[in-house]
Amino acid sequence: MAIDQLYPPQQEQAFRLANAMADFFDVDSQYFAVVQGVDECPPTVTYAARLGIWLGDWEVLRGTVRSPVPETGFTVDVDGDSFDTRKGLTGAVYQAMVVQNPNDFGPDTPIRSIRSSGIFFPRTWITGDSATPHWAPAGHVDLEKDGSRRAEIWGQGRHYDHNGDGISFRPAIQLPAHP
Repeated sequence: MAIDQLYPPQQEQAFRLANAMADFFDVDSQYFAVVQGVDECPPTVTYAARLGIWLGDWEVLRGTVRSPVPETGFTVDVDGDSFDTRKGLTGAVYQAMVVQNPNDFGPDTPIRSIRSSGIFFPRTWITGDSATPHWAPAGHVDLEKDGSRRAEIWGQGRHYDHNGDGISFRPAIQLPAHP
C-alpha cells in the first residue's frame, strides 16, 4: 500500500518514519511502503525494494544473534521517540509485503545470474521473530509455475547456512493506531 493511501495522521507518521529510516540506513525513501494484513500483521512501514540492505554472509548473522547488536545500530529517533527497526519485520509482515508487491521486481524476487548461469535467491532476516544461537528465520520468494510469487520463511530448526547465500535486512516499524 502506498503511504499516501493512509488516513492523514497515519500518512504523516508513515512519511516521517520512512524518511528517518531512509536517512539512517542511507537508502532511497521511495522504496518504503506500508504493508498490512490480518491481525498478526498490523500496518507496518517497511523497506520493500527488490533487494534488502546487505548484511553479509550467514556467519555475520550468527555473530549478530549470539551477541546482540547494540540497539543503536538499528534504532531511529522520530519526533522524540526511539524505534528499533528490527522489531517490525515479522514473518506475517514479510508475507504481506510479498503478496502486496506481485510484480517481477518485487521484494526478494529470485535474480538470474548471468555470471554463474544460475539463480540467486535473495534472503531477508526476519528480525521481528525470535532467533537462537543455532537458527534465525529468513524469508525468500519462490516463483510458482503459474508466475505467482509466494513468500517462504526458513529458519526454525535449520542451520544458518541457507545454500551459501548471504542475508539482508529490511527495517520496519509498526504504525501506531490512528486516533
